[in-house]
Amino acid sequence: MKKTFKITFITPCFCRGADCSDKGAPEIRPASIRGQLRWWFRALGGTPDEERDVFGGIHEKEPKASKVIVRVRMDAKPGDFTCPTLPHKRDRDAKKMSFRPGTSFALLLSTRLGGLDQGREAAFNRAVKAWLLLGALGLRGTRGGGNFRWDGQPENPEKFKEEAGAVVKGSRLRYALLDRKASSAEDLRKVVADTLAEGAFKECGKPLGGINPRKTSPLRFRIVQFAGDDFRIVGVWDGREDVTGNTADHLRLAIDSLANGGKEIGKLLWKSELGRQSG
Repeated sequence: MKKTFKITFITPCFCRGADCSDKGAPEIRPASIRGQLRWWFRALGGTPDEERDVFGGIHEKEPKASKVIVRVRMDAKPGDFTCPTLPHKRDRDAKKMSFRPGTSFALLLSTRLGGLDQGREAAFNRAVKAWLLLGALGLRGTRGGGNFRWDGQPENPEKFKEEAGAVVKGSRLRYALLDRKASSAEDLRKVVADTLAEGAFKECGKPLGGINPRKTSPLRFRIVQFAGDDFRIVGVWDGREDVTGNTADHLRLAIDSLANGGKEIGKLLWKSELGRQSG
């Protein structure tokens, strides 16, 4: 198996490089993309044994090498970098170096060691497709950071919904294309970043994540670009209660809290498939 994807950022990508300070240049690392693919592989129903067969593992008694190779081809230049405020950070000094929107790189995927059997390869390809359609890269990837378009993606909302629906079918992931259209990704990045403080969700089991203790948000947002300057928001809910500790009731309470708090993203979610399914 050999696949190549050209990926172009539409929102700033806050990827850590060798210098992890706020002024350090960002870097697209294969390990970061591999981590994303592993998450989507598990979220779509992949078992630990299946994940180990595909991606390898080092924590078992018998370490196993990965059969998947992830490579990145990119010649970063100083002009590719910018330093905006991190999404959903109200402190204006919370700035970090990132890749500018419009910066592109090539993602190269291949197999080795005899490759994958038919079932494992199908599961891996499904994880790749899910990440390309619904995922992101880098810090604040659940709130509009590191969103991208890729060559070969659906060019209209109808085709997107068809492909996204097929890729999450049978899993505990749910998604919705929200009823909000904009002519720039930055306009929508502000919408998804404008939420309520962590304390507003005390009864919801931290459905937007948290820092004390740290928890990844099971409610994710992705900005997609269709043909021309047609940008939309996608909401994704991780329904794996045993993993996230969140239920459909938590999602409903979170949406209600956002909507009642006057947040546009809450009102959009309330009218979406995610809002209807949680009610």
